[in-house]
Amino acid sequence: MWLGLALASLLAVARVGVPSTLAAQTANEVQVTPETMTLGVGQKQPIFAAAYDRQGNLIQSAKFTFWSSDTAIAKVSREGTVLGVAP
Repeated sequence: MWLGLALASLLAVARVGVPSTLAAQTANEVQVTPETMTLGVGQKQPIFAAAYDRQGNLIQSAKFTFWSSDTAIAKVSREGTVLGVAP
């Protein structure tokens, strides 16, 4: 059995951490890849995220936390590994 996941149902939050002596950067865009995935029950796949500022520069200090909005279908680790649970 296969389950198709739209990554819109997997959520990512960007926390842009910078040293307190610097001004905080604002993420203008977050890109998550892959955009979609199909997993069988028990299969795993990592997802990746990157944050960009208004000028399109990568914010290297951005940290992400991932979670699933429906853990009966797919579980995702805080680091971004998705596990297919049910079709």
